[in-house]
Amino acid sequence: MIDSCICDKKAHFDGFVKIAGNYVTDDSKQFPLIGVGVVVWRDSKFLLIKRGKEPRKGQWSLPGGKQQFGETLREASLREVEEETGLTVTL
Repeated sequence: MIDSCICDKKAHFDGFVKIAGNYVTDDSKQFPLIGVGVVVWRDSKFLLIKRGKEPRKGQWSLPGGKQQFGETLREASLREVEEETGLTVTL
C-alpha cells in the first residue's frame, strides 16, 4: 500500500522515496513516468515499427517511448517518431 501522508521526512516503500509529497527513486528520477504512442497515417495506411528492445522485442508496435522530464507531450511524440523512424511528422 502506498503511503499517502505528506511530510518533510523521507518515507520509503518498494524502492521509492517520498519527499514532500513526491515519489522519487534513489537516483532522483521524477515519477510518474509518462509514455507516448504515436499514430502516424497517410491516406488509409498507418505506420508501425518492429520493436528492437524489450518488452515485446521483434513485435510490431506504434512508434513511441518515455516522455522526458520537462518535455511536452507534443515534443515527446515528435522526438520519438524521429528517433525510431527517421521521419519528421506534423501534429
